[in-house]
Amino acid sequence: MPGSCVFNALWLTRQEYSTVSDSRTKARCRLCLKDFDIGKMGESALKSHMAGKKHSEIMKAQVNPKITDLLSTSSSRQGPGRIAPTSKEILTDQAENNTIAPFIASSQCLDAELKWSLKCVESHYSYNSCKDISNLFQDMFPDSKIAEKFSCGPTKCSYLISFGIVPYIKNVLFKCLGDVDVYSLMFDEALNKSLQTKQMDLHIRFWNEKNQEVETRYVTSSFMAIPQLKISLENFVFLPKNWT
Repeated sequence: MPGSCVFNALWLTRQEYSTVSDSRTKARCRLCLKDFDIGKMGESALKSHMAGKKHSEIMKAQVNPKITDLLSTSSSRQGPGRIAPTSKEILTDQAENNTIAPFIASSQCLDAELKWSLKCVESHYSYNSCKDISNLFQDMFPDSKIAEKFSCGPTKCSYLISFGIVPYIKNVLFKCLGDVDVYSLMFDEALNKSLQTKQMDLHIRFWNEKNQEVETRYVTSSFMAIPQLKISLENFVFLPKNWT
């Protein structure tokens, strides 16, 4: 209905419309730095402004910059005579401001979190032992940037182990087995007191050519409610097919 048009947020998805005025019935041109009314014409008002002479001249200058613009310094680009930065200038400024340092720090922090998760596994720490560990490390090492960003609570530690460390170790093991001609599968069945069910652990023994020694590695476990020989045999045969 004429006279009741308001700014549509979906217009911002288009490059040429990607700015908005404070008023719902007005739009602001990011090139001309001008507000204009869209209450009566809606999007047609945007297209009409884009077709205007002044807007077209500014667009042309953006596409075909003068040689003086290309040779200007960063300080001159920000002067009062400059209307709006080009996309090239924005990318250049971002490249100047962004360094590789944050990415290195992030990688070092993740490395520290993975090592702490491994320590929890090796020392049989519970996940709750990771509670508030970040604050403890920050107090212990106040001058450390890694400790400042370190974050490895119970949930994150569980995820790092289950979806990061375990798949990685298994992939390394299976890659090693790909170069082995023969290996032995072994199983150990015992009562899991916590779950009150039979637990069968599957291990694999092989000759590691790289380390020049026989290695025995844990692969996975299966839980059985009824400890019968037939069920144990079925689980033992079934496990190697699904250990990945």
